[in-house]
Amino acid sequence: MKLARIIGIAVAGSVSFGALTLAAAPAGADTGTAEATADNTACASGHWPGWVDGRPAGVHAQGAQGVYLWHDGYGWHLRVTHRGTAKQVFEVKISAPSGLYGVERLTERGDVLVNDGTTLLMRFSNYGALDGVDFRVRCGPGISVNAKVDDAQVSPTRVFLGRFSAHPTSVPFAIERV
Repeated sequence: MKLARIIGIAVAGSVSFGALTLAAAPAGADTGTAEATADNTACASGHWPGWVDGRPAGVHAQGAQGVYLWHDGYGWHLRVTHRGTAKQVFEVKISAPSGLYGVERLTERGDVLVNDGTTLLMRFSNYGALDGVDFRVRCGPGISVNAKVDDAQVSPTRVFLGRFSAHPTSVPFAIERV
């Protein structure tokens, strides 16, 4: 696996994974600039709700099939995995109108991550290891998340949020600052 910092990406046209589509950023788009107060309690829009804080207990290679998402002092973290070594394809789209930055990926060869500055579009070919991404969100109202596995919408019971592994009521879902 490789951990790499993504500064930006310029692609002609758009990228589409099934129903998850993302228009590409123009060349030179700023998708990696740090912002001191973007992802902390100093945000005028509020802070992230406590139920997303902390890493879910089941986040490990060969863990229960799912999409794991949490927030901590370093920003947001997304991981996907499943039991066994058969290929499962996870497609995840995370959007924040206020902007995303500080994107770092934990992926294997063949995985795809597109970042246009407000949306991350990820396609992970997962064989039971951990694939994922770390990112930060500029000050704004929140994020929206959509996820599929093997071209089917992920069940809310397969999404694990924060240290208590809370499940959203539906997928896609939104997490708003409070």
